[in-house]
Amino acid sequence: MAYWQDTPGHAWLYLSPAELARMPEIARRPSYEEDVEWAIAVLALPELAENKKLFGGGKEATLKLAREHCCNYYPDIFEQLTGEKATPENSHARAEAKFHQDHANDWVVIVAYGDWKEVVPKDFVLGEATLGGKRKNVPLRSFLIPQERYDKRGPFGYVIQSDDKEVEQANTH
Repeated sequence: MAYWQDTPGHAWLYLSPAELARMPEIARRPSYEEDVEWAIAVLALPELAENKKLFGGGKEATLKLAREHCCNYYPDIFEQLTGEKATPENSHARAEAKFHQDHANDWVVIVAYGDWKEVVPKDFVLGEATLGGKRKNVPLRSFLIPQERYDKRGPFGYVIQSDDKEVEQANTH
C-alpha cells in the first residue's frame, strides 16, 4: 500500500511493489515528490485518491487536482495516460514551450532591476536580456523599459520592444 515518507522539509509518495508493477512505464518512478509529481501516480492509479490517509481532500478533488497538475507540468505523461491532448491553452508547460519557440530570436529579459537600484531612472526597469531568454553562455544586453509596460509582461517573461532603449551594461552586482 502506498505511503508518504517525510523528511524535515519535504515528502515523497512511495508505492508498494504491486502498485509499482501496475504503473505504466512512462509514469513509473522510484518515488513521487509531494509538490506535483504525486499527481502522476494518482492519474495512473486513480484508486490511490480513495485513500484518505494519503489524500484527505476527497477522491474527486484529488483526481481533479492530479489531472490539472499532470497536464500543466507533465504534458507528455498526461497525454499517454488519458489519451487527451495537452495544448498551450490548457497546459502551463506547453504554453511556456510555445513562448520560447515563438521568441527564440527575440531579446527576453531574464533579470530586472527597478528604480530602487541607483543606476535605474525613476519609473523605469533595467532589463538584462538574452536571445530567447536563454541563461547559459549567451550574450547579455541591457535595456531601459518603462515600468508601466514591464508590469504588463506575460507569465514567461518580457520581450524587448523596438522602442525599449538599449543601454551600456550597467554594473548591477
